[in-house]
Amino acid sequence: MVLALVAVGGVGYLWYAGKLPGTSSDAKTGTATATGAQKRDVVVVHLHNTKGGGTSTALLVNNTTTKQGATVLLPNSLALTGEDGTATTLAKSVDDDGSSDTRDEIDTVLGTDIEGTWRLDTPYLNNLVELVGNIDIDTDTDVPDPDSKKKGTAPLVQKGDDQTLSGKMAVAYATYRASGESQNAQVERFGQVMQAVLRKLSSDAQAATTTVQTLAQILDPSLSDKDLGTFLAKLADHAKGGDYKTALLPVQADGTLSTTDSVVKDLLGGTVKSPRPATPSGSASRTPPATRTPPRRPASSWSTAATPSSRPAPAPPRPCPGSPTRTPPTRRTRSRSPRPWACPPAR
Repeated sequence: MVLALVAVGGVGYLWYAGKLPGTSSDAKTGTATATGAQKRDVVVVHLHNTKGGGTSTALLVNNTTTKQGATVLLPNSLALTGEDGTATTLAKSVDDDGSSDTRDEIDTVLGTDIEGTWRLDTPYLNNLVELVGNIDIDTDTDVPDPDSKKKGTAPLVQKGDDQTLSGKMAVAYATYRASGESQNAQVERFGQVMQAVLRKLSSDAQAATTTVQTLAQILDPSLSDKDLGTFLAKLADHAKGGDYKTALLPVQADGTLSTTDSVVKDLLGGTVKSPRPATPSGSASRTPPATRTPPRRPASSWSTAATPSSRPAPAPPRPCPGSPTRTPPTRRTRSRSPRPWACPPAR
Protein backbone atom coordinates (compact mmCIF):
# COMPACT_ATOMS: atom_id res chain seq x y z
CA MET A 1 0.00 0.00 0.00
CA VAL A 2 2.84 2.38 0.88
CA LEU A 3 4.64 1.64 -2.38
CA ALA A 4 1.45 2.28 -4.36
CA LEU A 5 0.97 5.65 -2.69
CA VAL A 6 4.58 6.59 -3.40
CA ALA A 7 4.18 5.62 -7.06
CA VAL A 8 0.98 7.60 -7.43
CA GLY A 9 2.58 10.56 -5.70
CA GLY A 10 5.59 10.39 -8.03
CA VAL A 11 3.42 10.31 -11.12
CA GLY A 12 1.42 13.23 -9.77
CA TYR A 13 4.58 15.25 -9.25
CA LEU A 14 5.84 14.50 -12.74
CA TRP A 15 2.48 15.54 -14.20
CA TYR A 16 2.51 18.76 -12.15
CA ALA A 17 6.06 19.56 -13.26
CA GLY A 18 5.21 18.88 -16.88
CA LYS A 19 7.80 16.13 -17.21
CA LEU A 20 5.55 13.37 -18.46
CA PRO A 21 5.78 12.64 -22.22
CA GLY A 22 3.42 14.86 -24.17
CA THR A 23 2.81 17.26 -21.26
CA SER A 24 5.90 19.47 -21.46
CA SER A 25 5.66 23.22 -21.84
CA ASP A 26 7.53 22.90 -25.13
CA ALA A 27 4.81 20.69 -26.56
CA LYS A 28 2.13 23.12 -25.45
CA THR A 29 4.03 26.00 -27.02
CA GLY A 30 4.42 24.07 -30.25
CA THR A 31 0.71 23.44 -30.43
CA ALA A 32 -0.03 27.10 -29.84
CA THR A 33 2.47 28.08 -32.50
CA ALA A 34 0.99 25.70 -35.05
CA THR A 35 -2.56 26.84 -34.51
CA GLY A 36 -1.99 30.51 -33.73
CA ALA A 37 -1.10 33.41 -35.97
CA GLN A 38 2.39 33.29 -37.45
CA LYS A 39 4.57 36.24 -38.42
CA ARG A 40 6.01 36.18 -41.93
CA ASP A 41 8.24 38.58 -43.82
CA VAL A 42 7.73 38.32 -47.59
CA VAL A 43 9.73 39.76 -50.49
CA VAL A 44 8.90 39.20 -54.15
CA VAL A 45 11.80 38.63 -56.55
CA HIS A 46 11.48 39.07 -60.31
CA LEU A 47 14.21 37.47 -62.43
CA HIS A 48 14.50 39.39 -65.71
CA ASN A 49 16.19 37.53 -68.57
CA THR A 50 17.99 40.38 -70.29
CA LYS A 51 19.10 38.24 -73.26
CA GLY A 52 16.29 35.82 -73.96
CA GLY A 53 13.46 37.94 -72.61
CA GLY A 54 10.80 36.98 -70.13
CA THR A 55 10.56 37.03 -66.35
CA SER A 56 10.32 34.54 -63.49
CA THR A 57 8.73 35.38 -60.15
CA ALA A 58 9.06 33.92 -56.66
CA LEU A 59 8.09 34.91 -53.14
CA LEU A 60 10.84 34.63 -50.52
CA VAL A 61 9.30 33.95 -47.12
CA ASN A 62 10.86 34.20 -43.67
CA ASN A 63 8.56 32.71 -41.03
CA THR A 64 9.84 34.38 -37.88
CA THR A 65 7.49 32.33 -35.70
CA THR A 66 8.51 28.83 -36.78
CA LYS A 67 12.06 29.86 -37.76
CA GLN A 68 11.65 28.46 -41.26
CA GLY A 69 12.11 29.84 -44.76
CA ALA A 70 10.51 29.12 -48.10
CA THR A 71 10.52 30.04 -51.75
CA VAL A 72 7.07 30.02 -53.34
CA LEU A 73 7.29 29.95 -57.13
CA LEU A 74 4.58 31.84 -59.02
CA PRO A 75 3.75 30.68 -62.57
CA ASN A 76 3.52 33.44 -65.16
CA SER A 77 -0.03 32.34 -65.96
CA LEU A 78 -1.32 33.40 -62.53
CA ALA A 79 -4.48 35.46 -63.13
CA LEU A 80 -4.40 39.04 -61.83
CA THR A 81 -6.26 42.27 -62.43
CA GLY A 82 -4.16 45.01 -64.02
CA GLU A 83 -3.91 48.59 -62.81
CA ASP A 84 -6.36 49.66 -65.53
CA GLY A 85 -8.95 47.17 -64.29
CA THR A 86 -8.59 44.63 -67.09
CA ALA A 87 -7.81 40.93 -66.64
CA THR A 88 -4.11 40.14 -67.01
CA THR A 89 -1.47 37.60 -66.03
CA LEU A 90 1.52 37.81 -63.73
CA ALA A 91 3.94 37.95 -66.67
CA LYS A 92 2.11 40.87 -68.31
CA SER A 93 1.73 42.68 -65.01
CA VAL A 94 5.48 42.56 -64.35
CA ASP A 95 6.13 44.03 -67.80
CA ASP A 96 3.33 46.61 -67.89
CA ASP A 97 2.22 47.60 -64.39
CA GLY A 98 5.47 48.11 -62.49
CA SER A 99 6.66 46.69 -59.19
CA SER A 100 4.27 48.49 -56.84
CA ASP A 101 1.08 47.61 -58.72
CA THR A 102 2.21 44.00 -59.22
CA ARG A 103 2.83 43.66 -55.47
CA ASP A 104 -0.67 44.92 -54.74
CA GLU A 105 -2.21 42.58 -57.31
CA ILE A 106 -0.40 39.54 -55.86
CA ASP A 107 -1.44 40.54 -52.34
CA THR A 108 -5.06 40.73 -53.47
CA VAL A 109 -5.04 37.19 -54.89
CA LEU A 110 -2.93 35.44 -52.24
CA GLY A 111 -3.88 37.42 -49.15
CA THR A 112 -0.22 38.22 -48.47
CA ASP A 113 1.50 41.40 -47.32
CA ILE A 114 4.58 41.71 -49.52
CA GLU A 115 7.06 44.14 -48.00
CA GLY A 116 9.31 44.80 -50.98
CA THR A 117 10.36 43.95 -54.52
CA TRP A 118 13.77 42.66 -55.59
CA ARG A 119 14.40 42.99 -59.30
CA LEU A 120 17.16 40.55 -60.21
CA ASP A 121 18.40 40.86 -63.78
CA THR A 122 20.32 37.85 -65.09
CA PRO A 123 23.72 39.64 -65.10
CA TYR A 124 23.28 40.30 -61.38
CA LEU A 125 22.31 36.68 -60.74
CA ASN A 126 25.52 35.71 -62.52
CA ASN A 127 27.54 38.00 -60.25
CA LEU A 128 25.69 36.86 -57.12
CA VAL A 129 26.58 33.21 -57.76
CA GLU A 130 30.20 34.19 -58.36
CA LEU A 131 30.29 36.21 -55.12
CA VAL A 132 29.09 33.28 -53.00
CA GLY A 133 31.61 30.94 -54.64
CA ASN A 134 29.48 28.92 -57.08
CA ILE A 135 26.55 26.68 -56.13
CA ASP A 136 25.84 22.95 -56.00
CA ILE A 137 22.49 21.53 -57.13
CA ASP A 138 20.91 18.42 -58.63
CA THR A 139 20.16 19.32 -62.24
CA ASP A 140 17.24 17.69 -64.08
CA THR A 141 18.36 18.29 -67.67
CA ASP A 142 21.26 19.14 -69.94
CA VAL A 143 21.43 22.83 -70.80
CA PRO A 144 23.17 23.97 -73.99
CA ASP A 145 25.52 26.92 -74.01
CA PRO A 146 23.42 29.89 -75.18
CA ASP A 147 26.52 31.59 -76.58
CA SER A 148 27.64 28.61 -78.67
CA LYS A 149 26.69 28.65 -82.35
CA LYS A 150 28.18 25.27 -83.23
CA LYS A 151 26.01 22.18 -83.33
CA GLY A 152 27.12 19.17 -81.35
CA THR A 153 28.86 21.26 -78.69
CA ALA A 154 28.92 19.75 -75.22
CA PRO A 155 26.19 21.13 -72.94
CA LEU A 156 27.09 23.97 -70.63
CA VAL A 157 25.22 22.28 -67.76
CA GLN A 158 25.02 18.52 -67.51
CA LYS A 159 22.19 16.57 -65.96
CA GLY A 160 23.17 14.91 -62.70
CA ASP A 161 23.34 15.05 -58.93
CA ASP A 162 25.47 17.53 -57.03
CA GLN A 163 26.54 19.58 -60.04
CA THR A 164 28.70 22.64 -59.38
CA LEU A 165 27.50 25.67 -61.33
CA SER A 166 29.33 28.91 -61.99
CA GLY A 167 27.50 32.18 -62.44
CA LYS A 168 27.03 31.72 -66.18
CA MET A 169 25.93 28.12 -65.73
CA ALA A 170 23.46 29.07 -62.99
CA VAL A 171 21.86 31.72 -65.20
CA ALA A 172 21.60 29.30 -68.11
CA TYR A 173 19.99 26.66 -65.89
CA ALA A 174 17.61 29.08 -64.13
CA THR A 175 16.28 30.45 -67.42
CA TYR A 176 16.29 27.25 -69.50
CA ARG A 177 13.05 25.98 -70.97
CA ALA A 178 13.28 23.09 -73.39
CA SER A 179 11.08 22.85 -76.44
CA GLY A 180 7.64 21.60 -75.42
CA GLU A 181 8.19 22.25 -71.71
CA SER A 182 5.80 24.28 -69.62
CA GLN A 183 6.95 27.45 -67.92
CA ASN A 184 6.59 25.64 -64.62
CA ALA A 185 9.65 23.50 -65.40
CA GLN A 186 11.74 26.61 -65.96
CA VAL A 187 10.56 28.45 -62.85
CA GLU A 188 11.28 25.36 -60.73
CA ARG A 189 14.90 25.47 -61.95
CA PHE A 190 15.01 29.10 -60.91
CA GLY A 191 13.80 28.04 -57.48
CA GLN A 192 16.60 25.47 -57.23
CA VAL A 193 19.19 28.13 -58.01
CA MET A 194 17.77 30.57 -55.45
CA GLN A 195 17.81 28.00 -52.65
CA ALA A 196 21.35 26.96 -53.56
CA VAL A 197 22.47 30.60 -53.45
CA LEU A 198 20.97 31.00 -49.99
CA ARG A 199 22.85 27.93 -48.77
CA LYS A 200 26.12 29.60 -49.80
CA LEU A 201 25.28 33.15 -48.71
CA SER A 202 26.52 34.33 -45.32
CA SER A 203 23.97 34.21 -42.52
CA ASP A 204 25.60 37.27 -40.95
CA ALA A 205 23.48 40.34 -41.68
CA GLN A 206 26.42 42.67 -42.24
CA ALA A 207 28.26 40.24 -44.52
CA ALA A 208 25.11 39.55 -46.55
CA THR A 209 24.49 43.29 -46.87
CA THR A 210 28.03 43.75 -48.15
CA THR A 211 27.35 41.10 -50.80
CA VAL A 212 24.19 42.93 -51.88
CA GLN A 213 26.05 46.24 -52.01
CA THR A 214 28.84 44.67 -54.07
CA LEU A 215 26.28 43.80 -56.75
CA ALA A 216 25.79 47.56 -57.23
CA GLN A 217 22.16 47.11 -58.21
CA ILE A 218 19.67 49.94 -58.44
CA LEU A 219 17.15 48.55 -56.00
CA ASP A 220 13.43 49.17 -55.93
CA PRO A 221 12.49 52.04 -53.56
CA SER A 222 10.54 49.55 -51.43
CA LEU A 223 13.74 47.76 -50.37
CA SER A 224 17.09 49.19 -49.26
CA ASP A 225 20.34 47.25 -49.58
CA LYS A 226 20.50 46.88 -45.79
CA ASP A 227 16.93 45.59 -45.60
CA LEU A 228 17.56 43.09 -48.40
CA GLY A 229 20.87 41.94 -46.93
CA THR A 230 19.38 41.39 -43.47
CA PHE A 231 16.40 39.55 -44.93
CA LEU A 232 18.55 37.26 -47.09
CA ALA A 233 20.85 36.50 -44.15
CA LYS A 234 17.89 35.12 -42.18
CA LEU A 235 16.85 32.96 -45.11
CA ALA A 236 20.44 31.77 -45.50
CA ASP A 237 20.44 30.65 -41.87
CA HIS A 238 17.28 28.61 -42.46
CA ALA A 239 18.67 27.10 -45.67
CA LYS A 240 21.91 26.04 -44.00
CA GLY A 241 20.00 24.38 -41.15
CA GLY A 242 17.66 22.43 -43.41
CA ASP A 243 14.64 24.51 -42.41
CA TYR A 244 13.90 25.68 -45.93
CA LYS A 245 11.64 24.44 -48.70
CA THR A 246 10.76 25.44 -52.25
CA ALA A 247 7.23 24.92 -53.56
CA LEU A 248 5.43 25.71 -56.81
CA LEU A 249 2.10 27.47 -56.51
CA PRO A 250 -0.36 25.23 -58.39
CA VAL A 251 -2.31 27.32 -60.90
CA GLN A 252 -5.34 25.98 -62.75
CA ALA A 253 -5.82 26.16 -66.51
CA ASP A 254 -7.62 29.50 -66.29
CA GLY A 255 -4.89 31.03 -64.14
CA THR A 256 -6.85 30.93 -60.89
CA LEU A 257 -6.07 29.06 -57.68
CA SER A 258 -8.01 26.49 -55.74
CA THR A 259 -9.49 27.92 -52.56
CA THR A 260 -8.18 24.90 -50.67
CA ASP A 261 -4.59 25.34 -51.81
CA SER A 262 -2.23 24.35 -49.00
CA VAL A 263 0.79 26.28 -50.31
CA VAL A 264 -0.97 29.60 -49.82
CA LYS A 265 -2.25 28.64 -46.38
CA ASP A 266 0.77 26.82 -44.96
CA LEU A 267 3.72 28.70 -46.45
CA LEU A 268 2.25 32.15 -47.02
CA GLY A 269 -0.37 32.22 -44.28
CA GLY A 270 -2.81 33.76 -46.73
CA THR A 271 -6.22 33.01 -48.14
CA VAL A 272 -6.91 32.50 -51.82
CA LYS A 273 -9.11 35.23 -53.26
CA SER A 274 -10.39 35.99 -56.72
CA PRO A 275 -8.76 38.84 -58.66
CA ARG A 276 -10.59 42.16 -58.59
CA PRO A 277 -13.47 42.15 -61.09
CA ALA A 278 -12.07 43.08 -64.48
CA THR A 279 -13.46 46.01 -66.40
CA PRO A 280 -14.56 45.19 -69.98
CA SER A 281 -11.76 45.78 -72.47
CA GLY A 282 -11.85 49.17 -74.10
CA SER A 283 -13.65 50.91 -71.27
CA ALA A 284 -11.18 50.51 -68.46
CA SER A 285 -9.08 53.54 -69.23
CA ARG A 286 -11.96 55.81 -70.16
CA THR A 287 -12.75 58.31 -67.45
CA PRO A 288 -16.04 60.24 -67.65
CA PRO A 289 -15.38 63.92 -68.28
CA ALA A 290 -15.66 66.14 -65.28
CA THR A 291 -18.69 68.43 -65.18
CA ARG A 292 -17.59 71.98 -65.77
CA THR A 293 -19.24 74.49 -63.48
CA PRO A 294 -19.30 78.11 -64.64
CA PRO A 295 -17.44 80.46 -62.31
CA ARG A 296 -19.57 82.13 -59.74
CA ARG A 297 -19.72 85.90 -59.65
CA PRO A 298 -18.69 87.73 -56.51
CA ALA A 299 -21.41 88.08 -53.94
CA SER A 300 -21.26 91.88 -54.25
CA SER A 301 -22.51 91.67 -57.85
CA TRP A 302 -25.44 89.33 -57.18
CA SER A 303 -27.87 92.17 -56.20
CA THR A 304 -27.10 94.37 -59.21
CA ALA A 305 -26.64 91.77 -61.95
CA ALA A 306 -29.05 89.03 -61.00
CA THR A 307 -31.55 89.75 -63.81
CA PRO A 308 -31.53 91.89 -66.94
CA SER A 309 -34.34 94.04 -65.55
CA SER A 310 -32.25 95.02 -62.53
CA ARG A 311 -29.40 96.50 -64.58
CA PRO A 312 -29.14 100.33 -64.41
CA ALA A 313 -30.39 102.19 -67.49
CA PRO A 314 -27.65 103.62 -69.76
CA ALA A 315 -26.98 107.34 -69.55
CA PRO A 316 -28.69 109.43 -72.28
CA PRO A 317 -26.39 110.32 -75.19
CA ARG A 318 -24.86 113.77 -75.21
CA PRO A 319 -24.99 116.13 -78.24
CA CYS A 320 -21.96 116.14 -80.49
CA PRO A 321 -19.65 119.14 -80.36
CA GLY A 322 -20.66 121.83 -82.87
CA SER A 323 -24.10 120.33 -83.40
CA PRO A 324 -26.16 121.31 -80.37
CA THR A 325 -29.41 120.59 -82.16
CA ARG A 326 -28.33 117.17 -83.42
CA THR A 327 -28.88 114.25 -81.12
CA PRO A 328 -27.28 110.90 -81.95
CA PRO A 329 -29.74 108.06 -82.37
CA THR A 330 -30.05 105.42 -79.71
CA ARG A 331 -28.57 102.17 -81.04
CA ARG A 332 -29.93 98.80 -80.02
CA THR A 333 -27.36 96.17 -79.19
CA ARG A 334 -27.41 92.60 -77.92
CA SER A 335 -24.39 93.04 -75.74
CA ARG A 336 -24.76 93.60 -72.05
CA SER A 337 -22.64 96.79 -72.19
CA PRO A 338 -23.68 98.87 -75.27
CA ARG A 339 -20.84 100.72 -76.91
CA PRO A 340 -21.22 104.55 -76.96
CA TRP A 341 -22.26 106.12 -80.23
CA ALA A 342 -19.35 107.85 -81.97
CA CYS A 343 -19.74 111.39 -83.28
CA PRO A 344 -18.94 111.98 -86.95
CA PRO A 345 -15.56 113.57 -87.68
CA ALA A 346 -15.52 117.38 -87.85
CA ARG A 347 -15.39 118.84 -91.37
